[in-house]
Amino acid sequence: LIGTIQSEAPEQLVFDAANQLLTLTRGARLEQWAVQAGQLERRTGWSASALDVTPLLRRIVLDQDGTVSRIGLTVNVSHGRLDDIRMRLIAPSGRAVELLFEETRSSSVEETRFPTAVLNELRGEPLSGTWTLSIRDEADDMAGHLVGWELSLNSQVLVENFDRGLDIPEPVERVSESLWLSPDGRFAIARAAQSDSARLWNLAYASPTRTIAIPASERVLGLSGNADRILTLAQNNVHVWDTNTGLRVGRIDVGPAQSIELLGDGERLLLRRSVESGTAFEIWSLESAGVLAEIEIAGDAPIAAVDPGGRFLAVADYERAVRVWRIGDQTLMTQLALDLQPTSLDLAYDANALAIAYGRDGFALWSTNGSDRPLLDTRGEDDWLMAFSASGSRFVAGSAARGYQIFRPDNGRAIGPPLDSGFVAGGLQLLAFSDDGNVVLTASDTGRARLWRFPTAAAALAPADSTAAEPGRWAWRVGGDPVAALSPDGLRIAVGGAEGHVRFMDISSTQSDVEAELNYMGHRGPVTQLSFSRDGSLLASIGADNRVRIWDTVDGSPRRFAEPLSGDGVDTLRFSPDNRYLARLVGQEISIVDTSSGAVETSLDTGDIQSDVAFGSGDSLYLAGNDGSLRRLSRDRLGSWSLETVWQSPYGLRRIGVGPSGRMMVLADERNVVQAFDIERGSIGTARLDLPDAVSDLVFGRSDSQVVIRTSRWVHRAEVTVSGVHWRDAIRAPAGLPGTRLVIDSGAAAAGAGNRAMLLTRDAGFVEVAELDFSHASGRMVFGDRDELLDEWRRKLGLEGADRL
Repeated sequence: LIGTIQSEAPEQLVFDAANQLLTLTRGARLEQWAVQAGQLERRTGWSASALDVTPLLRRIVLDQDGTVSRIGLTVNVSHGRLDDIRMRLIAPSGRAVELLFEETRSSSVEETRFPTAVLNELRGEPLSGTWTLSIRDEADDMAGHLVGWELSLNSQVLVENFDRGLDIPEPVERVSESLWLSPDGRFAIARAAQSDSARLWNLAYASPTRTIAIPASERVLGLSGNADRILTLAQNNVHVWDTNTGLRVGRIDVGPAQSIELLGDGERLLLRRSVESGTAFEIWSLESAGVLAEIEIAGDAPIAAVDPGGRFLAVADYERAVRVWRIGDQTLMTQLALDLQPTSLDLAYDANALAIAYGRDGFALWSTNGSDRPLLDTRGEDDWLMAFSASGSRFVAGSAARGYQIFRPDNGRAIGPPLDSGFVAGGLQLLAFSDDGNVVLTASDTGRARLWRFPTAAAALAPADSTAAEPGRWAWRVGGDPVAALSPDGLRIAVGGAEGHVRFMDISSTQSDVEAELNYMGHRGPVTQLSFSRDGSLLASIGADNRVRIWDTVDGSPRRFAEPLSGDGVDTLRFSPDNRYLARLVGQEISIVDTSSGAVETSLDTGDIQSDVAFGSGDSLYLAGNDGSLRRLSRDRLGSWSLETVWQSPYGLRRIGVGPSGRMMVLADERNVVQAFDIERGSIGTARLDLPDAVSDLVFGRSDSQVVIRTSRWVHRAEVTVSGVHWRDAIRAPAGLPGTRLVIDSGAAAAGAGNRAMLLTRDAGFVEVAELDFSHASGRMVFGDRDELLDEWRRKLGLEGADRL
């Protein structure tokens, strides 16, 4: 960790990867931090201003028939820096020509006659109407005057002279009401509300470089690679502005398009437009103002991405298919069939790897060499972020709550430890590499940002293939995201393979034992989810083929039936305490399967999305609804199943757990509030636990009085009584493998202590069983009354009397 930044919540934040400079804005106010000599340094804050420029306008009204065949213009402007002056001659129709001075300065006795070639654009204009001379001073360092001007139209000469000269209004510097930041974090454009003025700022030097008269109606597309041109969009035209002269030097007629995007190199545009056959993508050159390459894709392509070099195109359709094309020769490189709908794509340099986001449901990393399975596939509800380094040799992904991990894009292996974790981020987040890939930025609009230096130790850069776990903590090396589950006794691990196999292993096994162990093909595609029964004798698995299988864990064999499912993938699998039933939750649909025969006992649509399910007894299943309803699906003595609402919360429920006796329940809602529910009495306890992060798991011990609650990076232990949930202590925990559940060590529970929980994790670079010991014999603990703890730490930090730490 290089350093942490704490600031007020910004409106925008950008990272200059080349200069390792972070910029945060609130209105026109900018705050900056830079990495210099390996240290994080804060720069002096400043405000970005624009120049409110008022032009000097001189008008001549001409009442004469005919059109312009000859035209001439002479002006006398006195100014110490003529390159600050922007002048236009505007015809009655509105057509205008930009006029440049060749001299650098002039006095009141010097006249400038503009070449006829400059004015030729106005030939053919009607003579009748108002002719306007507009003069703007784009800098506030020197005053200027218009001494006189002469306009010659055909045979008529129109002249205005002023004895003392007319003052050209000096621009007024005002704090900008509109600030555009370049995505690379190097420049900002501040725009004035009262004039067509855009001021370019260099963020690295906190200084303005040029003010340009860009119409306020034109949207900024971006800056060229060396910032010598600003690109704006005006209807179907891309206008090119020279930042050295402040003049518009080009117009690219791109025609109607669905979207126009400036590529990362700042030299090319990506256009997307609808065509009869589907969607066309075009790469345009700013230099030639023409099309460099184009490709047409059949059907709609709502999501697309181009690599930084503009040579490869990845598109996703509504059928959950992703295709990667080489644009130049229109060659299809690879095609992927996904089980979730992508929401965004990102291609590494040279398109060797493709990152796919599934909204808040997860992310995946794929090789583009034709592989049929992902290198990484992480699932779970969160605000996921991902980014490639500029060279494409590193990939970082994760979330603020769970932490970020760097991976090798060629094999999906984790590199080094996780970065950052365990805090709630805002809606605006940023994850980025420096240009050399050795610094990673994690930031959010809460005002917190951290900069991390990439580990240089050889072991961190290239993990060895040998296992480094401690004795008794069975572990294995793995590339990508494994699908694994830990048995309730913590002694066995089930692993789902990408080829559809499921294998069972004891934690005392060696690597050679595992490789020689018999396993079964359970699915026709990758295994996506695993769930043990309460006693560990059964396991349920789901594959990408959307089939559910049940396994006997003693001999590792699957039962003869494989229940096929229609529609979306299964959200949750839960066994009943007696192993008779398996509950499957798919959105708002719940079904109960007989584990011995595979027969569906009942299946119904609840009418609302359900977040979690938990069995009370063998014949009763509780459902937690997004609408706050707690429902019970129960079976009567005649075998009929019925659904009833047993309690209604004003807040959406997210996780539930039922104690071993079936009398007490713990619920976590959308506010991250944990409460106890007395099932027998149908009442909610008054004591509750307010957590700063979403609850991902609720596990009871061997009695109804103890529950363990997992958030992204903490595991809390609490007591459950009829009065509510009472917090006892907490342990900082590693990130669990996606989909894995926390288990309470049966040995500790049998002894009555319940002091140890276990979790599958790979924070050390390999998958291992992490032991979380609440006995306070080792590890970092937090325990005690909240107010007492706050008072104690205020004293330690010298903050007596402070309202907040």
